[in-house]
Amino acid sequence: MAEGAAQRIVRAAELEAIADDPTQILDEAIQIAAYIEAPELYSYIALRLMEVGQDEQASQLFDRAIHLLTIALNASDSADLKYDRLSSTRNVAVDLAVAGRFDQALKLTEILPQEIHRVGGNKVEIWTEIAILMAEDGQNATANALLSEALELAQSLTDGHLSNGSCYIEKGDALAAVVDGLSAVSRRTEALNVSEDTPSCFDVYGQIAGDYQAYAYSQLVSDSTTLVEVEEVISKIQLTVDSRTGEGYASVAAAARRLVELGEIGRALQVVELIEAPPEGKTLYDLVQLKARGYRDDLFVAIAIALADAGKFERAMQIAENIVASSSKSVALINMSEALNEAGQPEQADEVFSQAMSILFEDSRIGFTHDAGLVALALTKAEKIDEALWAAAFLANDYQSDSLRLIAVELVRLGYVDAALQTTLFESIPVRRAKLLASIATEMVATQNSGTTDL
Repeated sequence: MAEGAAQRIVRAAELEAIADDPTQILDEAIQIAAYIEAPELYSYIALRLMEVGQDEQASQLFDRAIHLLTIALNASDSADLKYDRLSSTRNVAVDLAVAGRFDQALKLTEILPQEIHRVGGNKVEIWTEIAILMAEDGQNATANALLSEALELAQSLTDGHLSNGSCYIEKGDALAAVVDGLSAVSRRTEALNVSEDTPSCFDVYGQIAGDYQAYAYSQLVSDSTTLVEVEEVISKIQLTVDSRTGEGYASVAAAARRLVELGEIGRALQVVELIEAPPEGKTLYDLVQLKARGYRDDLFVAIAIALADAGKFERAMQIAENIVASSSKSVALINMSEALNEAGQPEQADEVFSQAMSILFEDSRIGFTHDAGLVALALTKAEKIDEALWAAAFLANDYQSDSLRLIAVELVRLGYVDAALQTTLFESIPVRRAKLLASIATEMVATQNSGTTDL
């Protein structure tokens, strides 16, 4: 149920009273968790507590999360209800692994009921994430053994479906996840081979709807550390690209973005052209062309920002002119404005920022674009707080809730705790609001003390 204006006013007053005390902010998050008894919320807050050295309280919350999840998974409910708990299992298991509690994380996967739809694919994904964290912890032998087990299970999967607007292949989804793990532990040749064998699927209209091979190549290219490694993956990606179906576009985008991160701007611009440019000045209804425009816009944003950060403002502005979506263009311009300020060009910075805001205020669709989070975060980093909160108000939904937490944490880092707490007023869903509060509180402690402290 939507929260009324009167309730938000009351909540705003309550937050103002505790704004200087991270202990009380965190207590409110814990109270929400205790009220709704959501396992993934307990584990999320526990992880935040560990980040600020509160291991004992974190352990209590982790234990509560495990207890609740074990009861839920063993309950004699329908398979559909148990399927709904897969995401909770994954979140809690990964949080436990991040905390170094690997045995408990793996034990959760052992009690997953076999009758749950897609249990095999989800188990593969959880094992892969745990294995990556094990490798980071120095447990390479155990991590490699777990990845081999995950790969074996992924290769045995057969579940899938096809409908008008979508398709699903459990094996493809699982193999793409395993590629990420293999790449992370330097089993690169094996990861390349698995990527080549990862199946994708098309909807009844012949358009790519489950591009799992592209996701696999995307994971591999993201882990590439040299130009040679990136080019090796690009040579494979080029063989998969099909402008009629959109197949391979996701991996092209990942490769171009990685090239930008490596400073290879010229090569990145060449790779972008593997994604066929839609007709200019035409309203698009074709899904493939819409995806192509989105990918190209995202990449031009990344390239323009990289050029601006390197002080190449004229070239950055030229690249920004290629961006079609107004919200995407504004993200590039806001970041360029910040770079101009840092370069000692405040007048030019103000001019570019005004241009960005003019575009945003004219575009009433910002709340329905994936750029809303990027816009709000860019405004936050530029310390345009009123404008950032205006954009952040569009993020109170499932798709963008993670972006809202990133913005709140950035506001705390910059010293705008009151503004960070205002973001919680945009969330009416208790789980998401509690996560926001916990993130804000622990970031306050970390920022104030730069180390552990007693809350």
